[in-house]
This record gives sequence, structure tokens and C-alpha cells, in this order.
Amino acid sequence: MQPIFVTGIGRSGTSALLKCLVYHKNVIEPEVLGEAPFIGHFVNFIHNYENGTDREYRLKNYKLGTEERADAFGEMLYKLHIAPKNKEKAKTAAAKYWPAKAFPNRKNYSAFKNIFPGMKMMYIMRNGIEVVNSTRNFHGFSNLTFEDCCRRWAGSIQANNFLENRADVAFIKHHDMVTNPVEVLGDAFAEIGMARDPKPGEYIQSNIFNSSFDNTNENINAVKHFEGRLQAAWDAWTSEEQELFIKLCDSYMQSYGFALPVGYKGRKTVKAAAKKKPATKGKPSVEKPVKKPVAKAPAPIGKVSAASLTKAPGKSVLGKLNNRPKLRGSLEDKLEAYMPSKISNYCLHTSLKHGFTYVEVPKTGCTTVKHLVQKIEWESNGGVPEDRVKVGSHVHFRNQSPLPMFREMTKKDKTRSLSGKDMTIFTFVRNPFSRALSCYKSKVEVGIGPKKHLIAMRDGVKPEDADLTKHISFREFLELISTQDSKDMDIHWRPQVDQTMIDLVKYDFIGRYENFAADLNHIIKKISPDAFEFDIPRPRNKTKAMEELNAYYDDDCKKLVQKLYANDFAAFGYKTTTIS
Repeated sequence: MQPIFVTGIGRSGTSALLKCLVYHKNVIEPEVLGEAPFIGHFVNFIHNYENGTDREYRLKNYKLGTEERADAFGEMLYKLHIAPKNKEKAKTAAAKYWPAKAFPNRKNYSAFKNIFPGMKMMYIMRNGIEVVNSTRNFHGFSNLTFEDCCRRWAGSIQANNFLENRADVAFIKHHDMVTNPVEVLGDAFAEIGMARDPKPGEYIQSNIFNSSFDNTNENINAVKHFEGRLQAAWDAWTSEEQELFIKLCDSYMQSYGFALPVGYKGRKTVKAAAKKKPATKGKPSVEKPVKKPVAKAPAPIGKVSAASLTKAPGKSVLGKLNNRPKLRGSLEDKLEAYMPSKISNYCLHTSLKHGFTYVEVPKTGCTTVKHLVQKIEWESNGGVPEDRVKVGSHVHFRNQSPLPMFREMTKKDKTRSLSGKDMTIFTFVRNPFSRALSCYKSKVEVGIGPKKHLIAMRDGVKPEDADLTKHISFREFLELISTQDSKDMDIHWRPQVDQTMIDLVKYDFIGRYENFAADLNHIIKKISPDAFEFDIPRPRNKTKAMEELNAYYDDDCKKLVQKLYANDFAAFGYKTTTIS
């Protein structure tokens, strides 16, 4: 038996596609159906092991030939991952494939093919508007900003384009699958050499289920269920969010024929590249926008536990930190030792009315924190503007915040904001291992923004001449930023001891990203005891986060982060031996 892998970005319909595959006459149904993280990690290991500096020595020491070895690996992965629900069917000639989610990349695809020479793959893609909207409302991605969600979708399209035009990969659009599932899935099966079977499509027609398979609704018209989601999602966004999505994602939207909703007239035509046709009968379809949408309310958020206060580092700890600047002169002079005025005006959020200052550290949940502190200020000023109710990218537009910039305050208020006895000063920090990876994935791997400066550093060109299509590995990223002075770093990966100005500012509270919901609940109630009711996003799924960390970190990367962020580990009590 060979695998049939489902791949694609999360929230694009991968779970629905995987679930329906078990109804195909040649696919066995496992007792537990879902993602297969061990398979991807094992294939990565084999790829690195067989292509390292000791390649010839390692291959020579195998006791099996190439084909026998691949069979042994494939059989092992099948037995570890799949326990057939119907063991008798698994023994018959009809049982040709076993299903799982897997996410091959350019680097390890050949290793996948070596281990599973007869594998099939179904790559599902969905309209970026629906994916971004679903992602931002899904608790598993609560740490992502709206911009992060957009970059995530665009980055996935870019990263997966190597799958197109492969004979063993069927390319499916989510819209086509729910509109005409029997025919579309039948064509997809035929395209990759499988038998046509109407049952998977019939299952899609009459069932709606979430990605955990625990809410199945039978006898539902799936087409009507999805009708209106595109327009409803778009209309729920602010105009700034809509324009940001267009900027980051619309070239890919056009390239794959994805529709924009009714009413948007600012689209600039982008010439599409020649791509493999998706599995659909006749001409590839383009979604028809719906004129009468009904917005879907976000799911309620569960209660959070009590906060665990994180103490600020004491003098004994601060005295052991390396390369700390000598602080002399006025408050502005001391502040300049850490933050140029452009950064302090952006990252310091003070409410003189409510008596607090939030010092922003990017990649530690700052979007949510800024949304809530701004909301407190808006409430006391007569109410939150209609376009500021939901968490979104607008909180990053500093000139639109109700909280004054540092430069706008009087000298007396500036001093009060960072040292006043009547002020509550707080921030949030994060394990340097996970923060560094989050910076890389959202700002560098996608190939937009700060990556220009890193490409310029590496290739010796001007930032405006940097080629964003060039790849920077996670290790290269760490090596490049290790050569920068802290003040020259992008704030997303600056050491947290510098970003928090830990030698200058005496904090009343330092929250941890790892205990985000509880710590945020604690500080909001502290600075505004009579605050409005608010929802705090659930933390990201820790198991998936750990899998992702292990996939990127090798010993060299681990050592680079330990050295680069040595002061962060020491000041905030994170273990240098624990990647989390």
C-alpha cells in the first residue's frame, strides 16, 4: 500500500478533503484520521542524514539496498501511523492507499518520493479572503495579526508552487470541491492514476464538519453552507485591512483565478503565470461573489485561569548581563541608549488618564495587548469607533491610536510615564527560541518587508535592489542578525532586554507569552478594574508549536540563539536547554 497525502495551508479545506478520501473504494480508513507529523519529521531526518557531509560513509553502512531500504522505511511509517479501522479490508487487493495529512517542501520532496515511490498527493487551495478570515477567527492561530494571516496565505502559495505540474499531484480548489464535488474529485482521482469513485464527492455534498471531526452534520447542502462566506468575510474587515490584503495577496489571487467580492474596484491586473489546471470539469471555474452576505459571529472564547505574576529581574541579575550601555543624562538621553525616537514613539503606549504604560515587544502578543489598551482609552473617551471593535492591523497604525506618542507628551509626563509611582508599567516577553522562529516565519520566510535588508546584507546590494525571491534559511537568518548591533536590528528580533529597556524601566508586571491569556487578563483588570467585558484569545496549540520548533532547530541554530539572546535567557529566566 502507498499513501495518498493531503496538503495545503490550514483552514483551506484539508480536513474535509482528508475525511472524504476514506470513502474511496481503494483507500483504507484508519482508526484515527488526521495529520501525520512524525512522517514529515522522519523524512526530514532521512533527507539530512543521507545528504550530509558523511553521505558516502552513511550509505555504505546501510545493510539494505536502496529499494529495500525505502520499502522498510515506508512499511515502518505505515505501521506507526495507520491502524486500519477495518483490518480485513486492509488485507484485500482493493486496499491500495492509506490517507494522511503531510506537508512536503522543496527540500525534502525527493526523500518523500524515495520512501513512497507510489505516493499520490492532493493539494487543495482556497480563496485567500476565506482563509485569512478563518485563520484570524480560529483559536489555534490567535497569536497572528491580520497582516500575519495575509502573509501566511501568500507565503503558502509561494512555498507550494513546486507541487504544480507534477504527475502525482492533483490540484483542487476548495470552491470547486464544494460546488461540484463528485465531478471535481473524480477528475482529481483520474489525474493521479486512481479509480474514479463518486462516494467521496457524495460525502462532501451532504456533510459539514470542522477540522477536528467532532461536529458532523449530515444531510446538509454544502454549497449553500459556504455561500456568502467570501462577501461576509470581506465586509467584516476594515478598509485598511482590505487594502493590506490586496497589497500582500491579490497578485496570487489573480494568478489562480480567485474572485474578489462585489464592490471592490481598485484591483490592478497581474499577468498570471502558466500553471497546472485544477481538477474541475471543463474550464477552471472562478467563484461568483454573493450579493447578500450574512456575517458569521466569532465563536465564544473560554474563560482563562488566574494569572501568575512574573517578577522583574533584580539588581543581581541585571548586574550579570553583558554589553549593557552606561546610562547618563536626561531621561531622553537614557532612552536614546536603547530606542531611537522613531522606535520609542511607536513602542511606548501610555495612558495618563488610566495611569499605565505598556512597553511593546513585537512577537509576544502585542497586537492583542495594543487592541485592549487602546480600547480602554477609547471607552473613556466616549466609545470605541465602529472600525476599532475587532482586533486588527489598525492597532499598528500609531498615529490612529488614542494613546499619545512619547514625543507628544510634556517633559513632566514623559518622566511620569516611565517612572511615576502612580503608573503601572508592564510588558510581555517570550522564550527566545520560539520568538526567533516566529520572527523568521512571519517576516523573512514569506519574502516581504524586513527580508530586503537581510538580502542586502548577505548579497552586498542596496535594499531597494534586493531580490525577494531569493531564499534565506533559518540558520542564515540567525547568522545575519547576529552581526547586527541591537539598535540596528528590526524591532521584531531585537533582544528583549533592549526592547524593554530593562536597566532603565522598573516594571510592575512582566507577562509571559507562554501564559498569555491569564497574564493579560491579570494586567487588564489591574489597570482598569471596571473594564468592559473582553475576550482573550486562547494560546496557540503547544503540540503543533513544538513540532514546528523541532523542524527548524538543529544544534547550530540552537547555539546561535543561545548566544544572540543570552541576556534574554538570563534576565527573564528562560532555560537555554529547552526549546519551547
